Amino acid sequence: MQANELTVSPAPVLPDDVTARFIHALLTYSRLSRSWEAFEGRGMTKIQMAILTELSRRGDQRVTMLSETLGVELSVISRQITALYEAGAVARVRDPEDGRAWLLTISGQGEELLAEARKRRHAWFSRVLADFDDDQREIAARILETVNAEWASIQHRPS
Repeated sequence: MQANELTVSPAPVLPDDVTARFIHALLTYSRLSRSWEAFEGRGMTKIQMAILTELSRRGDQRVTMLSETLGVELSVISRQITALYEAGAVARVRDPEDGRAWLLTISGQGEELLAEARKRRHAWFSRVLADFDDDQREIAARILETVNAEWASIQHRPS
């Protein structure tokens, strides 16, 4: 056999290969979701959408609380809030319990931006899932829900 005729046999599938496939799929999803953000997000980052979602669902909050809730460093979230503030999507209001502190609130324009981003995201994922039958969509949703729940519970367990 000549050197240029070498063939490589596929490696046996081991349990660790499943983990590697999972990691690869997750990283690919992350990369693809960034491309969605660039083309369909129309300038709104995932963090900005998460900020608006939190404010819309839970009401006015301090920046430190948003940072903790979203698991994002304060410096990162502050930059995102500045961009939202400059776009008119959020406003700062005095904390009624502590007049020295400020709360962040979503504006009417922010609610409109959030609703539009949600519509685009729903349309995008409808396209992604278009070739799945009902059972496949249900299984995919259940698996992602389970992974998310396990991920969240592990974050709160001691190592």
